[in-house]
Amino acid sequence: RLHRRAERDMHVHGVDEELDEADHHHHEHTDHTLVFSTWSWTTDRPLSLKALRGMFEELPKTIYRAKGVVQLHEMPDNRMILQMVGRRASLTLAEEWGDEPPRTQIVMIASHGGLDVEGLRTQLEACTVADTLPAAVRQKTAKTEWTRQRQ
Repeated sequence: RLHRRAERDMHVHGVDEELDEADHHHHEHTDHTLVFSTWSWTTDRPLSLKALRGMFEELPKTIYRAKGVVQLHEMPDNRMILQMVGRRASLTLAEEWGDEPPRTQIVMIASHGGLDVEGLRTQLEACTVADTLPAAVRQKTAKTEWTRQRQ
């Protein structure tokens, strides 16, 4: 799982840079944790699509990317794959939960210092709902792709 992995530095080479196992190149490496901040959130409660969409539409520009597996209140039998890059966000229907207990895990990537962790936690907790409607009713109104309206 993503939230259990240790932080790791990333090594990126330019497109034109030749890599040869025998050629041990030397250049400065920076700590990429000084450039980006990451945070993950997990819950066992289902999320409301309407509330989740509203929350993602209001995310600050400092958050560049979000991804994860979502337990959606409106589609409880299947995993939903969350992808958000820039202004575009989507939830894609994935496999059924089967014997695995449903849960949500979302990872966010932002500029260094660009994550208000307590604020995000509060917003995501506000998206959770008690499971009260039949699945067939919830699925009728689920629109799973949208464009964020932030400026």
